[in-house]
Amino acid sequence: MLFRDFCRFFHTTGCWRATNKSALAKLRKTTGYSFTNCKEALDKCEGNIEKAEEWLRSQAQEQGWAKAASVQGRKTVHGLIGIHTINNMAAIVEVNCETDFVAKNIEFQELVKTVTTACLHHTWMKEPYSDNLLKLNVLPAELGTFHSPSGKSLLDAIALTIGHLGENIVVKRAICMKSQNDAIIAGYTHPITDPIYQADVAMIGKYGTLVALCQTSEPALFKKQMPLEQLGRDLCQHIIGMNPLHIGQQGESPSSDPEAETRMLQQEFLLDPQLLVADLLFQAGAEVLDFVRFECGETALEKD
Repeated sequence: MLFRDFCRFFHTTGCWRATNKSALAKLRKTTGYSFTNCKEALDKCEGNIEKAEEWLRSQAQEQGWAKAASVQGRKTVHGLIGIHTINNMAAIVEVNCETDFVAKNIEFQELVKTVTTACLHHTWMKEPYSDNLLKLNVLPAELGTFHSPSGKSLLDAIALTIGHLGENIVVKRAICMKSQNDAIIAGYTHPITDPIYQADVAMIGKYGTLVALCQTSEPALFKKQMPLEQLGRDLCQHIIGMNPLHIGQQGESPSSDPEAETRMLQQEFLLDPQLLVADLLFQAGAEVLDFVRFECGETALEKD
């Protein structure tokens, strides 16, 4: 036996077997793929972990696209709402799946956050505008041009998740908002996934809302001044709980008109029913410019 043949034999029967277990464990930890898939990858790549990881991801992507094609058209009635707000920008999305079981899966939840953050980046890239508030409906077809924070195509990320979870996943709708001057945009989801707000992380829940508001005057002297951001979050909770369809008109008198119940300003404030929302805003010297409310699985309604 030649020396090189001996070395090759020793590598494949001795050293490789000795190190195979640790390499396999490391590859499974870094990729999350099955024992069988990781072993196949290491065998094909002669124990090189980096190459094995690259091969696994390429295979998963191919299988993800194949799976995505095979499940296309299946009903998606479950899912989550994602919200991401940073300074004067915000995005709200609804991502649907087939079962509530998958909606509770960490990988699906991370995908929702990725889609939401990608939409927020899309908002940031928009050119300057003349109005105080920019509001954009993002069409599902536009998502093909978006990328995740890691640089991966958003469609690739969705296909990869479909390949892993085996269910159809679709982005149902997305709205981006961007304010200027003194206007701010607040966001809130229910149930709360993380009570500690983190600017670099999207929030997810079954309900979500964005509200844009601005300071129009000094708060009433008898009322303790509330930061505009806190007022915005409180109004978001109100919008989720009371489901207004319109803002309404400041100064409009409450009436017995059934439609008054759908106008935010004429509703009793959820966190203090002794106040109408119009009274709360008057005391705070603030004005609501616009709002968006998403409920997972609902039929979208048009608001004025």
